[in-house]
Parts: sequence; C-alpha cells; structure tokens
Amino acid sequence: MMLKLPLSHSECLYSAITRHWQMMGAPNTYRYRELLGLPRRHRVHPFLTTHITKLAQTFGAEPNELLYKSTLFPVFRAVTPDGEKLERAMLGDGQPSPVILSRLPHVGRGSPFIIKCCPECVREEREQKGFAIWHLHHQIPGVTTCDKHPTLLNVNVLGDGGADRDFMTVPLLKAMQVKAASRRDIALAQSATYFLNECCTHIKTNCELSNCLHQQLSEYGFITASGYVRQGDLKKAIAKVFSLQPASEFNESQSVFYKACIIARKHYEYCTHPLAYATLLYTVASLEHPRSDQFSEVFTPKADVFPMVDLLSDARNGLSINQLCKKYARSKCFVTRQLDLNGIEHDTNSMATDSKVKDKILSLARRGISREKIVEETGTGLGIVDKLICNTPGLVERRKALRHKSKLAECAEKIAQVCEANPTLTRTQIRKLVESEYATLYKVDKKLLFALLPPAKRPSPIGRKKTIH
Repeated sequence: MMLKLPLSHSECLYSAITRHWQMMGAPNTYRYRELLGLPRRHRVHPFLTTHITKLAQTFGAEPNELLYKSTLFPVFRAVTPDGEKLERAMLGDGQPSPVILSRLPHVGRGSPFIIKCCPECVREEREQKGFAIWHLHHQIPGVTTCDKHPTLLNVNVLGDGGADRDFMTVPLLKAMQVKAASRRDIALAQSATYFLNECCTHIKTNCELSNCLHQQLSEYGFITASGYVRQGDLKKAIAKVFSLQPASEFNESQSVFYKACIIARKHYEYCTHPLAYATLLYTVASLEHPRSDQFSEVFTPKADVFPMVDLLSDARNGLSINQLCKKYARSKCFVTRQLDLNGIEHDTNSMATDSKVKDKILSLARRGISREKIVEETGTGLGIVDKLICNTPGLVERRKALRHKSKLAECAEKIAQVCEANPTLTRTQIRKLVESEYATLYKVDKKLLFALLPPAKRPSPIGRKKTIH
C-alpha cells in the first residue's frame, strides 16, 4: 500500500509522520505503525528517526533524501566519528541505537526525547497554511531560541514509559508561552542553523569538519605557523559575535564557548557538543575578510640574539631577580640558572643557605623526620628543605622506607596492646577490632602478625555434641 507523505520545507520526518497520522483520523498508534511497516511498540525519535528505508518504501520516497533533509543525521555525522554506523542504524532497524552512536546523552541536556517549537512560527504557519509543523533546525540539541524570531522555544516532553510512543502534534497557540530571548541565545540559534546548512551541503565527515575549521582559523590568523591556537584572540572574536563576557562564559567547562576553544586544536578527535562546532564556523563566517598584514607582527619570528652579557652585567651591578625578569622578559628559573652557571651570588641560590644548616637538614631528613619538624628545628623555609631532600640522591627512597617501617611498627604495637588488654579474644575478634592494622601486617609481614596473635583455635565439627565427663 503506497501512502503520500506530506513533507514540507525544513520539516522533520517525525512531524510529517505525525501530520499524516492526524490526517488519517488519528487511528490506533499500534495499527498505524504496522501500516507504516514499523514494529508495534516502535518509538519514533524526533530527529534521529530509524527504519527510514521502510518508511521510504511505504511513502514512495528516496531513503537518502529523507535521511539527509528530514533528520539531523548530517549534523551528527559531522561531529561524531561513527558516521557510517549511524547511517546504517537510521536506514535500518535502529541497531545499535542512534542515540548512543550520536553521543546524545552527553550533548543533549535533559531528556533526549523532547521536541521544540517556536510560538511565532506556529502563529505565522497557521495563518498562512492552516497548520503548523515541527521544524528540524529547532531540534538541534542546545538550541533554545528561534533563529528567525527573538523568542524562546517551547519544549514539549514526549512522555514517560509508553506515552512517548504516541504521536504529538503541534500544540495550540494559547497553550504556549511567549518569552523574549537574549542576543546570545539568538546568535547561538543562528549559528546552529548555519551549521546544519553547511553539513547538508559541504561537510560530510568528522575529518572534513576538522580540516575545514583548521583551514579557516589559519586563514584568519587564529592559528600560528607552528600550529598553536591563539586562544586570546579566538575568545575575543567569539565574545564579539555572541555578545559574551569572556570572564564568565569561557571559564565554565560545560559551556559550548569553552569547548569551542578546545576543539580549535587540529588533532582534537573527541566527540563534543554540536553547538561548539557551530560556534566556531559561525564566528569565522561573521568576520571580515582576512587581511594579509593582519597578524604580520605575530608570525614574524624574532631574529634578535638574547642579550646575555647585559643580563649578567646588570646582575653584578645589583639588580634583583624580579627586576631582571621584568627587564629581559624571562622566568625566574631562567635567570637564576644563568646566575648560578656564571658564579654570581644572589638571594635565591644555594650559597644563601649555610653549609652547617644544610648538613643538619640532611641529617634530620635521613632519620625520617617530617619536613614540618625539620623547618621548626632549623628555622629555614619549607622550600629549602624540599629542594635539599629532592636533590640528594637516594634520600627520597630512604625516607619512604623509613615511613613504611614506622607504619609497620605502629601496627604491630597497636595489635600487641589489643591482645594484651583482651587475652580471651580469638584471632577473628581481634581482627574486627583492628581491621586496618591487621590487613597491613597480613599483606606485608604475616610471620610478625601471627607471632603477636594468640594461638589459633581449632574449629569444633558442626553438629557433634560435646561429651560431658
């Protein structure tokens, strides 16, 4: 039996099936699925619809046309590495689940079975056509606003349990809420629609999307000749397009703008939110045409030789470490090392600590004394103590062995005290009182443990009566 599918422009496949079901008089959903060639309890997903081949045969349409124009397959094919598996699952019987292949639980907040609509779009369509549809670009995960109207989308949950197997038509306008959206949300919605159009026309795989992003970012100067991303300039460009406050938006690890800066790296191969890719593409498309001299100062390598002689001369003349770092734009580690190599005294080198103090620190450290106690006894800083311990060969391993030996001694002492205080307890009862110490000695030194414990008692046979003399 051939049916006619009433598919409109930018309408998702779920919407067309729902309208067809409504035009047939809203029959029993189980029988209607059998009419379409679907399993009786099949759940029709709003934008990752499966069994497309059967639906195409029933409605006399091309499977690939329904897949590419009426679902969000082009978007998830571009952002996930399992594009071929996702295509086979959506054209076939839905195994493995497209929701799992598309990483939908990770990129979609809330229930994955929701459907969204714009009240302004519903009003215009019912005035012009007499009916409203579920738009495909409204269903992109993370989109909360219509890209044409500054209005927040109304979210409709498809139900719990078996209720989401029914077909939901677009609700009445009086049942919707009309709320104004922010500039940031409107720009995100426009970027999502732009990304959907790009995926339908140009971008086919995750590799192509990564190469396209890297090429465009390089053309606009956001990637250096060495392959590093200019995160500061990229954040400023994104903040300008989406009207953001960089201090708040880019510091949240779950923000799509934070993720957009992460996926700008060339070899980033992990799946992330579709809006992160949409943000990058839309930002680059919104910029002016790149000039050849725009980032000339950034990419021109500095051929000047570092003035080492001047640095050493200033150090001998009494400039401090901080002054040298600020003047020559080098780290404290670099400056300190150069002064040590050239024998120039300064406040942070090894000559600032007296040899007797160092010997005392090492003596206490070899005995396993804690660093805090060493600081108290010697009156030095914790950094000096750490440095001497770490730089002395074999001292760290010696201190670890001493700590381990001390821990075993503490465990043995505690078990001995418990055994002495409770001479009538069995080994099992003692183990319950000092479980941690018992387990430590059992793993490391069983011989010592059994020497501390009372003699083991032989268990009496079960069911045998004791003989009374």
